[in-house]
Amino acid sequence: MGRKVHSRLKTLKQWKKIVEKAALTINKLYPEAELYVTGGAAEERLTINSDIDILVVFSRKMSWKEKVEALVKIWEKLEEEIPEHYILEIHILEKNEASKIKCRKIKIT
Repeated sequence: MGRKVHSRLKTLKQWKKIVEKAALTINKLYPEAELYVTGGAAEERLTINSDIDILVVFSRKMSWKEKVEALVKIWEKLEEEIPEHYILEIHILEKNEASKIKCRKIKIT
């Protein structure tokens, strides 16, 4: 197995720890937001090509600009704490948008 593949598998195995770190950081920035893991991690079907999807759900209406600013703010903080190569995919959504996602979602507390 190649070094890159081995490193990615090792990182994916630690996804819960990384999500916990991310959740702490996001909760400090946006305590009003609800956080969920979705996709392959939530459905227990991670593969070598997977990323870890985190939904950051706001109950208030947000403009596109506000969503982008929130995402940038989150990544600026996360990059201080989480390995740069980690495969997180963060989605900023309003509650009505999140309700349209039909795949399994696990709430992060």
